[in-house]
Amino acid sequence: MRGKYDQIEADGQTRTRSQKQTAVTPSGGIPSIEICEQEMVKIAGNGEVVLRETPAFSVNLTPTRLAKTFPLRNPVDDSLLGQTVDGNQAMAFYYSFIRDCQLERDALAEQPIVLEGAE
Repeated sequence: MRGKYDQIEADGQTRTRSQKQTAVTPSGGIPSIEICEQEMVKIAGNGEVVLRETPAFSVNLTPTRLAKTFPLRNPVDDSLLGQTVDGNQAMAFYYSFIRDCQLERDALAEQPIVLEGAE
């Protein structure tokens, strides 16, 4: 039996996908993640299309929630990768990825602009 998040196999079937996640990190407050979803439907000749946006929900990143372990999944096909992590590890990876993007952007911004013909 197909699950709510499983890939669509036949025309008319639906699935729910996570469309956008927003990490909210208030200074001095409890961080949270807001998750926005879409319900998709497969239509003959059109592939998957958005049927509707569903209400967003938030998850507070409390110490208890961050201590919970969960299985790692492949973001391409949702398959289980055979490992587990906890929320603290996941947030450390996420934070590190964001910081790497910031530092890369900063390094590019610091490069001097050289105009052709200028000496």
